[in-house]
Amino acid sequence: MKLSHKIMFNEDAAHHFEQYGLAGKVPTPELEKEFIYQYKDSQITDYLININYKLSLGPSKSMMSYAEKYFQKTENGKPVDYTDNLFYKCFIENGYDVFAHWIELLREINIRPWLSFRMNDCHDSFAEQSFLLDDYFHEHKELRRVTHHQPTEYFDNCYNFEKEPVRDKMYYYIEESLERYDVDGIDLDFMREQFCFSVGGEYSGREIMLDYIRNIRALVDKFSERRNKKIEISIRIPQDPSDAFYQGFDAVTMAAEGLVDIIVISPRWCPTDNDLPVELWKTILKPYDVQLSAALELIVQTCTGGELFWLQTHETAMAAAYQALCAGADCVYFFNFMRTNTTDYNNPDDQVMYQDLFKWDNYRHLFKNAGEKETAALCTRRHIPTFHDTVPFWEERFRPFPAVCSDPDVFLKVRVRTGIVQHTDSVKIILGCSYNPPGTYKDSDDMKKIYAYGEKLPADTTLLPLYNFNVYLNSNKLICTQTEDIKPFFTRKKGYVFEVDDNSILDQVNVVEITMRKDGMPFNTDYLEIRVEPSKI
Repeated sequence: MKLSHKIMFNEDAAHHFEQYGLAGKVPTPELEKEFIYQYKDSQITDYLININYKLSLGPSKSMMSYAEKYFQKTENGKPVDYTDNLFYKCFIENGYDVFAHWIELLREINIRPWLSFRMNDCHDSFAEQSFLLDDYFHEHKELRRVTHHQPTEYFDNCYNFEKEPVRDKMYYYIEESLERYDVDGIDLDFMREQFCFSVGGEYSGREIMLDYIRNIRALVDKFSERRNKKIEISIRIPQDPSDAFYQGFDAVTMAAEGLVDIIVISPRWCPTDNDLPVELWKTILKPYDVQLSAALELIVQTCTGGELFWLQTHETAMAAAYQALCAGADCVYFFNFMRTNTTDYNNPDDQVMYQDLFKWDNYRHLFKNAGEKETAALCTRRHIPTFHDTVPFWEERFRPFPAVCSDPDVFLKVRVRTGIVQHTDSVKIILGCSYNPPGTYKDSDDMKKIYAYGEKLPADTTLLPLYNFNVYLNSNKLICTQTEDIKPFFTRKKGYVFEVDDNSILDQVNVVEITMRKDGMPFNTDYLEIRVEPSKI
């Protein structure tokens, strides 16, 4: 029988330990019960414990662990000291297996425990010495994906899965972890990283990857039989079906052969992709007994690079989850939404950018409502178009913002998902715009280059007249009625508000056209939001 999933939650256990270390605390059974129990009575059905980067977070015989770094005195021929080591203190000195305890606690609150494996993590891959690297990585440069010239780009030093030792190392680590931990599923996270083959080896790499997933499926089925229960497999891959296929991930064959139970379509990191092609994936996968999960990332950003780098609020995350569920996703997958119990998120002196999301009431509200379309529909939602964060190296990223509107005959066209909007909902569009003085930006390409290098440019404070715009929503003209300051600080520009009086013009996927009036002032824009506030009646 197919299991029901609502929210799959990925917990980066390295982040957990890091935050404990910053707070001067050591994991204890009492603290960990408090930590896990924050998810009690939520819509989280599956809790995915990420237990490795290039090294294992817990004890391991097949992969170097962070606790073992305690004993390391030299790395790459230079002295190192990793004795300030919370993993050693917890797992070795105190003999406390945090992950085994988490699994027990999760079962107490009726959440299925999983293990999540970062299949090809590349943190610090250019470093000569790092707590995140082992001697195996330093000594086996021939196993990396770029060996034909000097590696220069971030993903060049990822492992090459054409090489059998690379596949074997992760296979045996998965096997060892399943021996150690009794879980209900494993997550093969290929978004850390999706670059798994040599340059030009991606096409033939598909067959290598298929055989590899077949072997992992057989391994997991062996443990399912031994434990007399279904152990599921999810695979996290790029959001676009064509990109995934040509980077080596034949998800359709995986589904047809029953190699995976859940396909997670996902952005990588920055930002969350608020235009996941869920409907296309559902159509492709319709003949097969596989579920589709849509992944959210923590960062919401409208321009590549640039000065504005913000995390989701509970309202933007609710919007992303809702629009994916409306499009047909079977469940949603939250990545990097970890909340520790060692941080005071209400400290007024700590003006961090994530205070909205991680305040208890907001965090709790999100996870009690975002896993079901019916409950999310009752919540305020802020739908913000973003951009594709990581694409194959042979492609250009799609990015609608920033843009210059200086020709009344040329419209900026932006696609915005909202999911199903009820006729009683209050809906408005907010544009982040500022006056474009003569000689400031020539065109949108010029503006994109400036933003990409993170230059901090003063936003012109000249207010645009409300009649300055020609804006259409799905071919229906809208009128600007007022201005507002956009909070949190997603843009430094003034927000220009367009009320939607007739919700029947909205669809699940919408197109907004934007330009200046013929007698108007040219303007720059780097932000668009469709805000939906359900009726409280």
